[in-house]
Amino acid sequence: MPNPPTPLAITGLGLASSLGGAVAGIAAARAGIARSRALDEQVFDPSANEAVPVLGHEVVTARGFEGAGRYCVLVDAALRDLAQQAESEPVQHFTLLLSDGTLFAAATRRGMLADEDPSASVDEIVQEAELARRADLRARVVPFVAERVGCTPAAIDVVHGGRAALIGALADLAPGPRLVICVDSLLDPPALRALTELGLCKGPEHPAGTIPGEAAVALRVDVPAHGAVCITAANVRDGASGRFSGEPPDGRTLASVVARATAAFPRAGAALSRAIGSLNGDPWQAMEWGTALVGCPPIVRTLPLWSPAQAFGETGVCGAALGVACAATALRRGYGAGAALVWALADDGQCGALVVADRAAIN
Repeated sequence: MPNPPTPLAITGLGLASSLGGAVAGIAAARAGIARSRALDEQVFDPSANEAVPVLGHEVVTARGFEGAGRYCVLVDAALRDLAQQAESEPVQHFTLLLSDGTLFAAATRRGMLADEDPSASVDEIVQEAELARRADLRARVVPFVAERVGCTPAAIDVVHGGRAALIGALADLAPGPRLVICVDSLLDPPALRALTELGLCKGPEHPAGTIPGEAAVALRVDVPAHGAVCITAANVRDGASGRFSGEPPDGRTLASVVARATAAFPRAGAALSRAIGSLNGDPWQAMEWGTALVGCPPIVRTLPLWSPAQAFGETGVCGAALGVACAATALRRGYGAGAALVWALADDGQCGALVVADRAAIN
């Protein structure tokens, strides 16, 4: 997708996370604080010969809710935080980012193959089930979001994606203010079961794994940019292989989007002070980033790396959004000068990168 002709201004930010809202939560993350707890889901510990609980980063207000209700609670908390952080401004466009279901599809496919399903159309069955799941989620969440933000459901652009979905959504926006809402929960029972069935949760048998979390991010942006903190150089590419492709990580697609982002930011060498990525404890992500560094511009290899998943857990479609939120808050509150490179890698292989910078670094 093409880069936007002008930078986007970040005019408002709201967050629902295990650590709280945008100001308190991101400050806590910067301080190295994490708040995980034992969940009801369990995995087997062979050393103790017993089941032990999975750890997760839970949003307290979402406890007890499931499915679409959990998503709605998270969205509501993020919008409330947005209202506290910024004055209300008229918004002309709305985008809602939801999970693309890659984990559900992978877990379903693995279960069918393990059961030696005689059907010759496993992929077709999995795709139909995922399309039905998406439709049900949209039918329940979109009306709530529309009522909450004061628009009709038809006015909301719904996008299903992975960690890099926000970058794709920002890469080509129409002029005018837009409210972008990302919401995902890997603590919702079906998502948590899919994670454990695929062996992705950190636990006794998988010491190198991810700790699931949940979040909602409400980001108000405007084109053309007129704010103090801006997003520029957003670009995405679909990878040739994803997490479940069976292909070894090569990092080439990720390296290409990072290189494009730094090349489109004229002052990258002088202004970039940090990188914020979607590393989450998963060895596949780590190998992709490690191999990508070989093909990245030299400046990128010297940048300190901040991984929001260490504080908030793995948050699915909110991955890139949390990176943008951390970078923007650091600039606004004065503990991050210059600019930050934000990158994200989704399980389906899609990669994205952008730069969050203050106005002085762009001009």
